[in-house]
Amino acid sequence: DRTVSKYGNEKIYFYDSDGNISEYTYASVKKCALKILSGLHKCGIKEKDMIIFQSSKSEDFIKLFWACLYGGIIFQKYSMMKMQQIVRLFLISGKCSITLK
Repeated sequence: DRTVSKYGNEKIYFYDSDGNISEYTYASVKKCALKILSGLHKCGIKEKDMIIFQSSKSEDFIKLFWACLYGGIIFQKYSMMKMQQIVRLFLISGKCSITLK
């Protein structure tokens, strides 16, 4: 929060594998992270729960990582192969799904 209050309007740049650039401010990343955290809470995910995440987009990673930090949620990133095994278990359990946009 100190970084956001001090550098809230400073820009962060994310580069994807195709060379596209996305631009955000620290304040907008925080706002997005809190929105994601709200979605996680609506899915029943609470403090000390673990979520598993896989994405090739660094901006999704950062937003979800901060959402987890704000919510006290344990964040775990996995490789694609491991993720496919976990997704099968996740879908069988009927847990909620969130799209990061």
